[in-house]
Amino acid sequence: MKRLHHLSCGIALLLVSCDKPQVGDDPGPEENTPPRVTRTERPPTVTKPEPREELRKKLRAAEKIESASRRAEALVEVAWNALELDPDLARQAFHQLPADSTGKMELIRHFALRMAEEDLEAAMAWAASLETEKESATAYGLIALAISEDDPEGAANLLSESGIAGEEFDVAAVQVLQRWAASAPADAAAWVRIFPAGDAREAGIGEIVSRWTDADFPAVLAWVESLEDETVRREAVHAVAVTLGEQPDEEVQEKLIQAVTTGNHPEIEDALKEISLEAADDEREPDE
Repeated sequence: MKRLHHLSCGIALLLVSCDKPQVGDDPGPEENTPPRVTRTERPPTVTKPEPREELRKKLRAAEKIESASRRAEALVEVAWNALELDPDLARQAFHQLPADSTGKMELIRHFALRMAEEDLEAAMAWAASLETEKESATAYGLIALAISEDDPEGAANLLSESGIAGEEFDVAAVQVLQRWAASAPADAAAWVRIFPAGDAREAGIGEIVSRWTDADFPAVLAWVESLEDETVRREAVHAVAVTLGEQPDEEVQEKLIQAVTTGNHPEIEDALKEISLEAADDEREPDE
């Protein structure tokens, strides 16, 4: 696995800590003989501070701010500004940010995408090293998204193998399944059956069924009938009913529903009736 300091730009700040010398040399001892000053002699040149030195000053100033919220804002600003110019300084600012804070989470999202493009193994190691489960889940989710376009199956496996849950993670899982379902719905459907139960799986099944229905509805019905896990089957049945109920083209909708009724799929028929009743209740105005 590549070490982080081999990565370019701001990526290095999250995996490796390297002490860097300060910019500028200490002034030498003063001459015993004072310089001769004349009316035409130019004063000593004052060197403008380098941007790195300015960033270091800002970091030192940020560290002294008593207000926690203002200190965090200042640290975030330093981290962003130092990404390209001084990755080690950016790392120092990043690691002083409160866990799960808004500014830190934004930096994590940015780094996860960039690192995944350059060194996937290093990105995975970094995600595992983050301070909290929420931070790791966010990083894993963005890493999975970064690779999902070219390798949706690998992205899905990354998510399931990480063993992390949470809202950020669930959102990423659904987005990965969206991309996978668009290119290979049958493969995505086979995988989602083993995904942990929860909102992410339900939403993922819904995305798969929606896209697969447009491509091959008979295959969708066959898949639903093949499901042995009662909970997964119930989620798939509900997803089919919702997809049919939301079909904007009435002619297409009628043909799809006919395929259900003539194909002997009583569970889907019952789910369609239930959704229809719920829709009618929603449209009915409440009694005054």
